[in-house]
Amino acid sequence: MEANYPERHHELQTLLGKMRREISGPMAGFEHFHKEPIAGGSLSTRHTRS
Repeated sequence: MEANYPERHHELQTLLGKMRREISGPMAGFEHFHKEPIAGGSLSTRHTRS
């Protein structure tokens, strides 16, 4: 079984949008903690695609 990553990414984004609407408080906290490590180059870009 091959993975279709663009399709899966879209599915996950859709589910995250639904969660943001239904449980906005917890999701706001999650997003805050998600954004901090990726802001300002805190994480290595060694394994990212160009």
